Amino acid sequence: MSDSSPPFTETALLSRDAGGRQIVSIHAKRTYRLLPTGKCVPAEVLQPLLTIKRAGDDPVLETDVIPYKTATDLIVLASAHAPSPGTRKMVASIALGQSRWDYAIFGDRRCSYRGKGAIAFSEPESFEKISLRHENAYGGVDEQVPDPPIRALVDAFQPHPGIYSRNSAGRGYVVHEKAEAIEGLLLPNVELPGHLLTPQNLVTGGPENWWRQPLPWSCDWFHNSWYPRAAFYGALPPFLPDDDSEVAEVRRGWIEPGQNQRFAAQRQEDAMDSRLGNAASPALVLPFLRGGEAIQISGMTPDGQIVVRLPGERPRMLLRFEGEVHEIEPVPHRVLVSTDEMGVYVVWHGAWPTPRELPERLPEPGEDASMELEGIEVVVDRRAVAPLV
Repeated sequence: MSDSSPPFTETALLSRDAGGRQIVSIHAKRTYRLLPTGKCVPAEVLQPLLTIKRAGDDPVLETDVIPYKTATDLIVLASAHAPSPGTRKMVASIALGQSRWDYAIFGDRRCSYRGKGAIAFSEPESFEKISLRHENAYGGVDEQVPDPPIRALVDAFQPHPGIYSRNSAGRGYVVHEKAEAIEGLLLPNVELPGHLLTPQNLVTGGPENWWRQPLPWSCDWFHNSWYPRAAFYGALPPFLPDDDSEVAEVRRGWIEPGQNQRFAAQRQEDAMDSRLGNAASPALVLPFLRGGEAIQISGMTPDGQIVVRLPGERPRMLLRFEGEVHEIEPVPHRVLVSTDEMGVYVVWHGAWPTPRELPERLPEPGEDASMELEGIEVVVDRRAVAPLV
């Protein structure tokens, strides 16, 4: 796409819902400037839909074009702002309706190791601003854990045993009590209040105990290789217990119990679950929003608090087929709020079940793939929508 091309903000494609029914899947992305008052106003520069294509050598790992979802992703790109000079720790929060998510924020801390069982955390340093990204949350890789010997080709593709399956990008994960792993270790800046990392629970004692550790707690994008999201395409982490009732994700209702047994019994083609498209931190995968909600964000702006009032207007989606016009009610698949950039991005989705299987023929060699929607006209806010090709 050249610099002069309009941004690719709307599209449609033939796809299927979770029950295998064919649908026309319509997507529209809306971009807003976030004012200090919390009001969202249409932006002059529009953000395009994310699609899984390569831009140069860099792969786009996420997509906004997800044909079927059962929830809204709420993604917040933000930094905690110290309320006063010399602040060493604080609590930031996000609130929506009756729900609230608190984030314990600490200035930089490091471990010290004085010998067997003698681990201490330094006092937090003062800070002005700390990013609430998963890189600053609990997790990471303990490089001191040795790789097992490779006895078969499949062994070469196994993940490093020192990886924390919930967040490989974070900090503070230690498997064995070794001075090399502990002394000077940088600790997480963002944690779940009431479930903090402590000198007593720092060392897991073995790779098989990763699931007993604190959850990574952040509000930005959640990588598709991390648990529990990875489980929705059949990639269970190692050492998940057969009795998984005490696994935090099960207790919180983010994934159903009996994972090992269920995955062992299912066919490979049935391993995909529509929830793999949820790219928000698991706590922020929410029942569908409607638009018009107020999101109270505290401690994540220089002023201390902002109430983001999501736009209430929905894109109007119309579909014409065989002379009949159908109006489609959209829902927000993804809401991204950035208090760092003061922007809001909403991806709306509409689905229309086809009356019969379409197309009646597949594209011939050399034909444009958009012919799959031949005979279907999609209009969003009075603009004709081009098919995804």
